[in-house]
Amino acid sequence: MVEFDLATFLSGLLGSAITAAGVLYAARQLKLNGKQHESAEEWKRMEFASQLVERLSKDEELAFCARALDWGVGPLIIPEKYRVLFRSKEITIAHDWNKLARAVQPRLDPAGLDPELLVYRYCFDAFGGYLETIARHLELGTVKRDHLVGVGYFLSVLMNSEYYRMLPTSMKLPDVTEKMCSRGSSSRFIQRHFPC
Repeated sequence: MVEFDLATFLSGLLGSAITAAGVLYAARQLKLNGKQHESAEEWKRMEFASQLVERLSKDEELAFCARALDWGVGPLIIPEKYRVLFRSKEITIAHDWNKLARAVQPRLDPAGLDPELLVYRYCFDAFGGYLETIARHLELGTVKRDHLVGVGYFLSVLMNSEYYRMLPTSMKLPDVTEKMCSRGSSSRFIQRHFPC
């Protein structure tokens, strides 16, 4: 008959219990570590999104477009790098929806070489690139729509603005050209990420 040794049995049981507790502790630590990693990743996404939104006021070209869309009237500050286009060293232009609509046409006519039209064109091309960058980051998941506070507002203003109503049907979303507001991302970008 096999002899029962209580001390061996208890030490084996205790060793198993300690091993199980160690495994549970390690699993708990891995789970906590995963949550901390997710939290850190979310924080990074929020910081990056904040920087993207901040560009609307810090970048002179984007600020020009944001003010043109938001205010709709009044003087607009010409971005410094485009002031050389003007003979009289102007620093503002009077906002004109008709000029804006003409400036963003896919084919700029010779009259489009007017300094004011060129400023609109350059700035709204930069705005289109900015929207394209945001669309790409949304698709990649590096930012979330909820983190881009304010961008949806400017898109809705853009779609409802006076200059947008002046555009030919062929230039309106969803048939928008690459030179228009979202540079080929078309209205799918707006409908998917920023429904009005």
